[in-house]
This record gives sequence, C-alpha cells and structure tokens, in this order.
Amino acid sequence: EMNTRLQVEHPVTEAITGVDLVAWQLAVAAGEPLSATQEDLAIDGHAVEVRLYAEDPESGFLPSTGLLEALDFPEAEGVRIDSGVVEGDVVSPFYDPMIAKVITHGANRDDTLDLMSAALGETRVAGPKTNLGVLLRIVGDDVFRSGRFDTGFLDAWGAERFGLSKGGTEMAAAAGLIGLIEAICDESDDARDGAGALSPSPWAARDGFVLGERVPTRYRLSVDGEATELAVDWSQGAPRVLSETGGDDEAEVSIVLPGLPADGAYVLINGIQRHVRLAERDIAHADGGAGDALARAPMHGKVVSILVSEGDAIEVGQTLAVVEAMKMEHSVKARVHGTVARVAASAGEQVAQGALLVEIAPPEDAGEA
Repeated sequence: EMNTRLQVEHPVTEAITGVDLVAWQLAVAAGEPLSATQEDLAIDGHAVEVRLYAEDPESGFLPSTGLLEALDFPEAEGVRIDSGVVEGDVVSPFYDPMIAKVITHGANRDDTLDLMSAALGETRVAGPKTNLGVLLRIVGDDVFRSGRFDTGFLDAWGAERFGLSKGGTEMAAAAGLIGLIEAICDESDDARDGAGALSPSPWAARDGFVLGERVPTRYRLSVDGEATELAVDWSQGAPRVLSETGGDDEAEVSIVLPGLPADGAYVLINGIQRHVRLAERDIAHADGGAGDALARAPMHGKVVSILVSEGDAIEVGQTLAVVEAMKMEHSVKARVHGTVARVAASAGEQVAQGALLVEIAPPEDAGEA
C-alpha cells in the first residue's frame, strides 16, 4: 500500500531526524530529487506528539464548538506547536475540531514526556471544552510513561479520570465566583469613576459590614448549567469562599473572563474546563432541575431524526432524537418521564449546540392539559 500524504504525526519524524518532510514533499511534487539518502539519516533522541482537540471527554469525547475565548501556548526549547487557529477564532461543526498539535523532543522518553507535561501545563484554552486535562493526566501516568500499555489503556484507566472530583468542581465554582465578584466590583468602580469621584464613605466598603454579627453572603451559581450555592466571607475585606469539601492544593487553576460578568467565567482546573455563571444572571438555568424537561442538542450538527411526536408518553432514558456532527451520531435521551409537549426541531435541520429539540411536560401537567 502506498500512502501519498504525510501522516498527522509527521512532526515526530521531523523532530528525531531533523528533516523537513513538507519541504521534501513539495520538492518531489516539483520534480526535484530527494536531498538525502537513507544512509544520510540518523535518529536523534525521542519525540512525542499529542493532539489538542475541541471535544468533551466527560460526554464521550463529543465534538465541542464555539468561540476560542483564550488560546495561549508556551514557547520553549524542544516544544513545537502546529496550529491553524488563534484566540478569537470559532471552532465550527463543519471541520475536524483539532485545535493544535503539541510536539516535544528530548534525549529520551522520560525527558520528552517531562517537556510535554510542562508544555501542556502552560497551555491555556477556553471556550469550547477540550481534551487538555485528559492529555495532562495521560502523559503523567506511570503506566503510559513506562511504555507498557496497549490499545485497552484508556478503557482500563477509567472514564472517571476524564473529569473533576466533587472537590475539583467546587474549586472551579469558588475560583469562578471570586473572579466574577472582582469583575463586578471593578465594573462598579469604573462606573463610579465615570460619574465623578465620590467622597470616601464607610457605606462603599466591601467588607460585608452589618449592624450586629457579620454573616457570610450566599451566592447562587451555575457550573456548566448545574445549580449550586456558595458562601463568601467578607470579614477580612476581601472575598473568601467558605468551602466544605476543599480542593487540590497542587491544582493548576486558571480563570478566563471573556467579557462582561454576565457572560460568566471559564475556569480551568488542571486543564479541565468549567463554565461558572452567577445564577441570577443565568435565566436559562435559574430554575435548577427544570432544564431536565428540555432536551437540547449536545453539539452543533444536523438532526438525523426525531423519534417522538407531540402527545407521546415518554420514559426516562428513551431516545428522543439523533444528532450528527463530524461523522458521529449522538442519541438525545429523556432525563424525565412525562408527555411530549413540543417538538422544536425536524429531521435534516442544522441546529446549534444547546438548541431545543423536544420539550417534555411532567405527568401532572400533562394530566391537567
């Protein structure tokens, strides 16, 4: 078999041989001879490549789309970044969702994987969900680093490693809340400055002053659409989240505020993203579990089929629709039982991520109707 295209992993070969394979390919296409023979080539060290993808590991690695709110890569010796997108670009549902290839080259496997861990740790990407956190965990895994693994590695590894623990999610919520509070305070300061300087007043202080005993301020949030609540202590002048579960003291935490506080904050915990919004500003999720009755598209794509009609009785787990994107089909299943109140999409229609497909009325509502 003859494959006339370069493989996605060709930078690995380029790193350990010092040869520019793309230049060779263009030269051959122009009718020029190769500039080296097999005897001229030598292997130098070890190289590893990972693919940074816009996909959601916690949802079966479904493609993820949207605006790249942040995209930063490190610059270091032995680290190569191949990417066709920049911060501010949109990852669309119409093409492969690869954001970049990260390649590291070192003297041996351990050195190369150390370089990769450092490079991925310094990479910041926010907006669409990505596999950055999974890549970080894989290159740091002892079995992977030893090279003693097979194609069943990820299955044996366990899907629970693809996401965050309860403590990690609470850490993301806390970090996002502090970031949003500071952004709102800055916004208020800017508004006051624009209106003219106000005379110093104890009522402008942010120390949570009340007559009597100070009590923590409670904030309602949504973390990736899931409702939660956190308490903030202002007694020391600066906001401090009161956490029950705690988090990982060694976790790498990064916060991206894409725009106005109403847009929420993207929080990266060891490369795993959570979108944190103040619930009062998030009308779509302010009602907590009410969103379970709304079956939405999990990604941008085409509706392959709608399998229910208005008035149909629905059970939990029943497939309501099938959405296709990037050659992958995803079944949208009911999370509550009841009756179909509305079908909001049709087969063949292109839909955005989060678009309403089917609305389910609870049994009591269906009975009243």
